[in-house]
Amino acid sequence: MSKKKKIIIAIIVALILIGAAVTLFFVLKKDKDKKGGDTPKPVAKQQITIVFDADGGEKVDDIKVAKGTSFQLPETSKEGYTFAGWYNGSKLYTDDDTAEIESNIVLTAKWEKKEEEQKTLKVVFDSKGGSKVKDMTFTCGKDGSVTLNSLPKPKKDAYNFLSWEDKHGKSILNGAKLTCDSAELKLYASWEYDGPTANPEQDPNASKTYKCPSGYTLNGETKKCTISKDASFACPSATKEYNGKCIKATDKENGTRTCPTISIEGHDYVGTKVEAGTTFCYYAPVSYYTTKESCESVSNGLSIDSDGHYDWRGEKCYKAALTNYKTTCSTGYTYYTKDIIQGLGIHDAAGCYKTYDKVGSCEPEYTLNGSKCVKTIDATLE
Repeated sequence: MSKKKKIIIAIIVALILIGAAVTLFFVLKKDKDKKGGDTPKPVAKQQITIVFDADGGEKVDDIKVAKGTSFQLPETSKEGYTFAGWYNGSKLYTDDDTAEIESNIVLTAKWEKKEEEQKTLKVVFDSKGGSKVKDMTFTCGKDGSVTLNSLPKPKKDAYNFLSWEDKHGKSILNGAKLTCDSAELKLYASWEYDGPTANPEQDPNASKTYKCPSGYTLNGETKKCTISKDASFACPSATKEYNGKCIKATDKENGTRTCPTISIEGHDYVGTKVEAGTTFCYYAPVSYYTTKESCESVSNGLSIDSDGHYDWRGEKCYKAALTNYKTTCSTGYTYYTKDIIQGLGIHDAAGCYKTYDKVGSCEPEYTLNGSKCVKTIDATLE
């Protein structure tokens, strides 16, 4: 074999060996990649707790989520109120804001009181053959009454309009104050014949003048005499009077108690609750006492109402502070202190008591009309 052929064979063998080495390298790398190699394992995100304070609304359970992740906020309800969102202090949180939460947090529901719907009274007029009269609608007041003003006067040939009357025949005059105990009231026209007669002597009202006793006022249209005086007002039986209102000992509720926000170690704590039977509030747990012994040892020698009192509850250390918590009463109830209640002879504690208005009364033959007692008699002919 010539020298030239030997060189060619050596080059070919070298190329084959290099190719085999490259192929082995990639095979080993691919196998390493399949086994995971040095790829770092994902780290589990820290879990945080979201506490929801419904503030008197329907209870919402706490939830746990991964720190820094978005989650859907729940909704709650409260009778007489509209839900306005979840707040931490003055900050409103929406679903888009939840990823910002980096640690345990308490969200408190905010409520907006619904406006009460005003009642109305529809008055339907039956003119009894007179000119047609349109219905009228009056708005009832907060005290449940309505005043009828600007009542129309229909016309009828050969008749004088006297007044409007209810189904019982009672005259309803301008300015009459009625109770809104129904949605509709029907009034009927009362007429007096004033047409020509075959014999003038047959008309009892011809050339006659009406008069009233001393102190009465004559209504020329109705031929009625009226007199009025102030009604007497007093609290209903089984109630006590205080500051113009009437209080009944048996109509009592606890009301809703709310603790204020306090600052502990430079942080404002919310989501508080009132401990039943006491006058102090427990606040968010403190993290710097992690055992019952270390927590309770701080309070040795301090009374329950001392500032800085600590208490071990539910495997956590809480800091408590004496406070005058706010009591909110429902509609129709007013908060009275223990001194006021016992000063009225009611042997009970402070709380929300239902208040009643004084009841007006009149002498016999008088009818209560608002704050006045009114008596109506027929006028006499002179």
